[in-house]
Amino acid sequence: QINESFREILNEPWLERHLHIAIQHSSDAMLRLMNRRNRIGSDIELFSMLHDKGFALGTDFIVGHPGESDAIWSEAMENVRRLHLTHIHPFTYSKRDGTPSAVMKPEVNGTVAGKRMSELSALIEANNRAFRAQVNSPLEVLVESGENGRYSGYDQYFNKVVIESAEDLCGDWITLEHYEVDDDYNLAKH
Repeated sequence: QINESFREILNEPWLERHLHIAIQHSSDAMLRLMNRRNRIGSDIELFSMLHDKGFALGTDFIVGHPGESDAIWSEAMENVRRLHLTHIHPFTYSKRDGTPSAVMKPEVNGTVAGKRMSELSALIEANNRAFRAQVNSPLEVLVESGENGRYSGYDQYFNKVVIESAEDLCGDWITLEHYEVDDDYNLAKH
């Protein structure tokens, strides 16, 4: 978790503006079932503070864990909306023999888990696009790959940026003042 030492550096200009904090779920009932120490109230408080400081926020999320009822899922989605997430690594629960979760009931149907995964992913994709649209500062991009005049990399918010350029930009750090927000990435010309 984020301790006071880490909080002290949150305003440093050299710190990238994306944080990935694994919370696993956004329902206290599920967090207890998963034997997690965090609780959603303090997670929301932390994520709100980080959001107010301009950070893009990501997390891991387990969908379809045994015991995840429709009511719990509704609560979880309401809490996800309050977390200001812009990135997510969602996983569908997979049973592992010998773990406490392997014998928990009721199990969540795979089709239901898939629908929940889609719902969660769609929400975070919309959040990400809205976040990218409201960023009001230049993007610092490390260009990782490219060919045929199209290059890509990630900015300080861990968002993909596609850059059209006649020159080879691979391996360069570039600053982009002007760019367009597309559905899945930001687009710029250099």
